[in-house]
Parts: sequence; structure tokens; C-alpha cells
Amino acid sequence: MIKGVPGAGKTTVAQQLSFDLIARGRPARWWLEEAKDHPVMPASLRKTSALSGFEQRCIDAWTSFLTREAGDLIVEGAAFQNAVRFMFAQGRPEASIHAYWRQWEALTAARLAGFLFIAVNDVPRHYEGVFRRRGGEWASKLIAYVENTPVALAHGWRGKEGFAAFWSAYQSLCVSLMDRMSVSPTIQSDLAYEDLPAAARSFATQSRRI
Repeated sequence: MIKGVPGAGKTTVAQQLSFDLIARGRPARWWLEEAKDHPVMPASLRKTSALSGFEQRCIDAWTSFLTREAGDLIVEGAAFQNAVRFMFAQGRPEASIHAYWRQWEALTAARLAGFLFIAVNDVPRHYEGVFRRRGGEWASKLIAYVENTPVALAHGWRGKEGFAAFWSAYQSLCVSLMDRMSVSPTIQSDLAYEDLPAAARSFATQSRRI
């Protein structure tokens, strides 16, 4: 599992990890986080995040995924970004998000070889750099998404400052969830782009059964 806020380097690390494992003769599989046909969190499921029962639908999707898939599975984003993040954005009570996470951890414990979280220490500064790299269209799209979430509306989070506040609060929630995990997560902070391949190799070395 590879997690982190947008632009932290999840996809680059996941892709490098899959390349390394395949080069070693391992039957590794990796899925792009935002793929419409993602095997755990497809677009059809993500679109139901505002509806009741979303948490159980996520658990059902993970159960099906783990039942049918074998080998080394590299999953970026689906545990936090495309599940917990939606719950957070919808303003779900923190207690219910923690309850979901306990269910998720119990379900995945037997298959979880490692859990990497790429943290960002200075979120506003991080997104200044991401906005420059990805351009105004990307920035405008994501800022508009954040501004229209129930949690942003409740807090009055607007513009770039509100965007950074949203992701800072989300990252803090993720850290609180990881504090109680039975598998100790690997947390790396503020990885530069050129350091991401080395981070992938280090994670593979540290993770059990990889």
C-alpha cells in the first residue's frame, strides 16, 4: 500500500516498485489510482461516496479484490485517497472513519506486506510547487473540487489557502489512523522527485514477504 496527498509521489513510487519486482521475476501488478476500471475503487464506486452505505461498499470491494487477486499487489491511493478521503470530504464523523479503518485493517492484515505513507511537512509550500509543475488547469480543477465538498463548505475553505487547509486536515486524519495500525507503516517525508525510485527500492527491502 502506497499513500499520500496528491503530488507527493505515490504513482512514481508504485510504478518503480512494480518495475523492480517484475525485474526480479515476481508477478507484481499495479493499478493507477484514478483508473476508471480500478479493481477496488472504480469510478462507479467513487461516485457513490455521498450516499449512505459507502463504507460497507468499500469493504465489499476490498473483500472481492483480495479473494480473486494473487501475487504481489501494488495499490496506491485506494485505502486512503479513494475511500477515507471521500468520507472526510463528505464530513463523515471521525469516529465512523476510524471504525471503517479498523474493518479495513482486519480485512487486509493477512495480505499486507508493507504500508508506505509519503508525508508532506509544509502543505501550502508543497502545493505551490505542484501547481507550478502541473499547471493552472490542474490547479483550478482540484481547487474547485475541494471548495464544493461539504467539509470545505462547513469550514469556509476557499482558494489556494482553503485547498491547503483541506489536504492538511486530511493528512492529519491519515496519520491518526496509522497510529493504531498493527503493521507499522513506513513514513517518508518531503521526497524530492529524484529520490522517489530509491524510496521504492527501500520500501521493497523493508516490507515483509517482498
